[in-house]
Amino acid sequence: MLKWVVRQKVYSRILWVSSINYESDSSSTGFSRSVVHLTAGKYSSVLGQEFDCVIFDMFSGLHPDAFTALSGTLTAGGAFILVGPRLKDWPTFADPEYHRLLAYPQSQQDIKGHFLHYLSRHISQSKSWAVFNLSLLQDNSRLEIRRSIQVSGNHPVKVSIQANLPERSTLPSSNAPPRFTATGDQQKLIQWVLKMSPGRRNALVVTAGRGRGKSSGLGLAVNQWLEKFAGQIWVTAPSKATLHSFYRFLADNSAESSDPRVHFYAPDDLLQKGQLLSPKELPTLVIVDEAAAISTSLLKAMANTFPRLIFATTTHGYEGTGQGFALKFFPVLSSLFPRWKTITLKHPVRWQPKDPLENFIEKSFILDNQPVYQKSFDEAALNAFSLRRLKMSLHPAETLCGDQHLLGKLMRLLTIAHYRTTPDDLRTILDAPGVRTFSVTLREGKGEGEREEVVAAALISMESPFTDPTMIDAIWQGERRPRGHLLQQSLAQQLCIREGLGTPVARVIRIAVHPLLQHKGIGSWLLGKLKQHLKPQVSLIGASFAGEPDVVRFWLKNGYHLVRMGSKRDHVSGTYAAMVLCPMSPEGKHILRTANIRFQRRSHYDLHFQKYPRQTSEILEQALLSSRSKLPSRSKLPSRSKRNSQWSPRQRLYDGEKALLALFAEGARPFENIEDLLTRLPGVSDYPALKYLRDKALKQESVELQALASWFSLTGRKQAVQLLRKELKEWLIASDKPS
Repeated sequence: MLKWVVRQKVYSRILWVSSINYESDSSSTGFSRSVVHLTAGKYSSVLGQEFDCVIFDMFSGLHPDAFTALSGTLTAGGAFILVGPRLKDWPTFADPEYHRLLAYPQSQQDIKGHFLHYLSRHISQSKSWAVFNLSLLQDNSRLEIRRSIQVSGNHPVKVSIQANLPERSTLPSSNAPPRFTATGDQQKLIQWVLKMSPGRRNALVVTAGRGRGKSSGLGLAVNQWLEKFAGQIWVTAPSKATLHSFYRFLADNSAESSDPRVHFYAPDDLLQKGQLLSPKELPTLVIVDEAAAISTSLLKAMANTFPRLIFATTTHGYEGTGQGFALKFFPVLSSLFPRWKTITLKHPVRWQPKDPLENFIEKSFILDNQPVYQKSFDEAALNAFSLRRLKMSLHPAETLCGDQHLLGKLMRLLTIAHYRTTPDDLRTILDAPGVRTFSVTLREGKGEGEREEVVAAALISMESPFTDPTMIDAIWQGERRPRGHLLQQSLAQQLCIREGLGTPVARVIRIAVHPLLQHKGIGSWLLGKLKQHLKPQVSLIGASFAGEPDVVRFWLKNGYHLVRMGSKRDHVSGTYAAMVLCPMSPEGKHILRTANIRFQRRSHYDLHFQKYPRQTSEILEQALLSSRSKLPSRSKLPSRSKRNSQWSPRQRLYDGEKALLALFAEGARPFENIEDLLTRLPGVSDYPALKYLRDKALKQESVELQALASWFSLTGRKQAVQLLRKELKEWLIASDKPS
């Protein structure tokens, strides 16, 4: 297919999405100038670039996030070509992408093909797709264009769609210099940015659908700002890669910034750096791109720190959605910047409004901006709300595949409640064998006017117990990490609880309540119903998430126990990873008790725990007090606020902790999982690296591997860990010898 398209010499820049690299084909000489190749999993590397033809090889796997994202790289008048099996064969097609949905020991036979059936149905019903019967086996292949979707023969099928050509193209080609006429929306954006002159506190929110020129418009605005005002501009985003278009239109070349006054920082680094500066030293402008992907607490802290900010976000699209952003953050912004403004970019810059490709992508993958409800709840309805009118339902994948209305409501609810909801989640709901989808509906009205509205949803992953002793040993030794089973493997790897691998567990992947109905007990009601439903099937229910204090409090309030808090802060959310468990059986209670003991001791001795922000420390102390009250007296430790300033030289290591140390020495556990144990080892005077850790602990100083490497003139973290493992092996041998 690729050879045929190139030979037509119609397209100047072609994107070939496939696991097959054309460069390995000797007959493909001369392709390199016109063809860019990438595998679907690396789709983000070309976002912001432009192509006039995209060829997506479905035989290499249909990756939903890549499929939707790469459609946005197609310029006006270009063609999107999908090469795959006959449409009627899609439900039974062995998609190579299925491996991402399977948890050990599931196989492709466990996937029923609901997603491909769903997508093929949308293509069949669409009037925009042209379907061709194509033989890839003949060198002189001819394409037969058919208006009917019905295709005969056994040849693969090419499906293509062509974007509408606007009256004039506003964006340059990828090789042209980034000078062009800004769209009307972008000109308004530039005007609003320039009104945010230094000397006044102000905030601007920029929202846009994908492909509306948000990032490029900000680049143009910053260009004019730099010409008009002095001072520095700080820029942040969840990933620097998302700022490709911003930098392209900021500078006269593709360099990340030719102006030394523009600096990029990760979200948490930007905040920490700003909090160390005086008001006069702060940047004159801070730009937060894809702000909806950053936690509200971190955004609020930024708004409290910097005098002028632009918060930009995508309202809907393949990379996630900011639909819930307004409901969550705008009230915060109003309290800090009473005169803040918002601008929405509505018109696409690469294609016309109502473009057939964009319409198909948005409708099929439920990326549109349609409201979750048929009508908004008025004040009277909100005041009359009652939990007695709620009902929880389990929806099998085959039911959702055939019920577009219900599937759309569930996806839109997940979208508005969670920024990171993407097209991959649609496939997970329809195809992942171990995932169950629950909804909560609210009965409204009376009599004939009564109807049910979806107000909450939950996705649950069922983690079946491991039964193969060889696999259990391999996981325990750190030699295998099979797909899925996140909680079970976390219990074994991070908390040193081997029994967790053989325990049936349910993991809450996602729980979402519509923002208009939050804080009314719906989420707690749903968790209670899930416990009742899952109790006969599992020993534990748990979740792993970014540990914002309010979110942790929600889980604690509903009977869950915090058993792990990460020691490294996430650069985007500004939070620490958290893990909670709730026992459903005596076996689950035993595992929870063991996990609580390990968490208590780690939080007591790991000095990273002392560096948490105040709110995180408070919620951690609350969780520790709650779990401490349920532990046997011999396992209890004093509260963190009453801990001694120094360690006793005779601190006792339990057998489980010794086993964890041995696993680290053999390379089966990372340093972060046993850092607190290494600082407690007695008799380390003959082991320089271990003594270094001990001395740091006595001074109440947290340990950084890079600092240890520098102290011992090592090249980096890897050599530092190797040295610690070597010394620990020697210490373990010596400690086992009779004195």
